[in-house]
Amino acid sequence: MRNWKVLIIIFLVSVGTILEYGINYTFVHASSSKVNYSIIQKPTDKPKDKPIKILVHDGGEFCYGPIFSGGESYIVIEQC
Repeated sequence: MRNWKVLIIIFLVSVGTILEYGINYTFVHASSSKVNYSIIQKPTDKPKDKPIKILVHDGGEFCYGPIFSGGESYIVIEQC
């Protein structure tokens, strides 16, 4: 008797899962010109990059600068 109840519960859970995640049969005609899916994008903002300056004790001025090599990026100290 217990096996019968377990089988019924498994069956009901399976049917619920199938109904929950069933195939959506909403048809859309391929040549429909009524729908316009174009997305208008605004231009990007201008970059606001500023160099990172370092003032050393003897009055020298240096800047951090990026270097890209072999697909990796590094930071070096350069003269501004």
